[in-house]
Amino acid sequence: MAAASMEERKLNKKEKKEIEVRAFASFIRSGGLERRADMSFDNNQAIVPEEISNNIIAAIKDVCPIYSLADVYNIKGKLNLPYYDETTDHITVSYLTEFPNITAHSAKFTNIELNEYMVGARTRISKMILSNNTFSNGKLMSYVTNDMSIKFSEFIENELINGTGAEGHCQGILTGATNIVSTSTAGQIKVDDLIDLQESIPDKYSKKGIFIMNRATRAAIRKLKDGSGQYLLNHDVSARWGYTLLGSDLYTTDSMPESDEGNKAVIFGDISGISVNISP
Repeated sequence: MAAASMEERKLNKKEKKEIEVRAFASFIRSGGLERRADMSFDNNQAIVPEEISNNIIAAIKDVCPIYSLADVYNIKGKLNLPYYDETTDHITVSYLTEFPNITAHSAKFTNIELNEYMVGARTRISKMILSNNTFSNGKLMSYVTNDMSIKFSEFIENELINGTGAEGHCQGILTGATNIVSTSTAGQIKVDDLIDLQESIPDKYSKKGIFIMNRATRAAIRKLKDGSGQYLLNHDVSARWGYTLLGSDLYTTDSMPESDEGNKAVIFGDISGISVNISP
């Protein structure tokens, strides 16, 4: 009985997806004129069906490594994340003599508040594609899903790195991080600077740490050599993005500024420390 119920759920989900794809594809092909009972509308605008929205969100992980490494939640509305704040006081452990008075130490629980904001992007579809009978509904939905996921991934990646600066909006790494290492020479990155940056993070947090930088910054670092004349940046086919720097993976993105004077040009850290809440 349980097995049959599970098969029914799988079938219902597949049928629901097929119905939503057909309805949304018909709506797109008709230029928004054909409205079916399978489509939902809000303020006279069509709402992307749930299955297609979920496919777009899932595809973002494939094209946005920073988002895929972050701690992601899918909760509608405001989300409060508790964390333990030890900036002013913390619990300590020490040797004791018999029955002493123990000085009380404690940190405090506070929370990070993730507010809800709506974001959107536009996908353009040519009339040639819409009128092509060989371009199936499935291919049309794949086109929309891929295009939207790339646009959203670029937006999300920029927000996670730079933020918007607006009150309550996403706080990016470059605007929110307080652990900053300055280069010994303004506007120039040296080997020792990268070592100091990596060593500024405790080992327990740096095991999964990655370097993030602009491609132009990577090009400059590729020319750096250590004291033995060996290149610092190594091409590694087994690395996630093809390069390792000081034993850690390196990721490049146009969202990072170049290594000009005054810019924060390189990030190192464990990206799972970033919290993101996103829902269809």
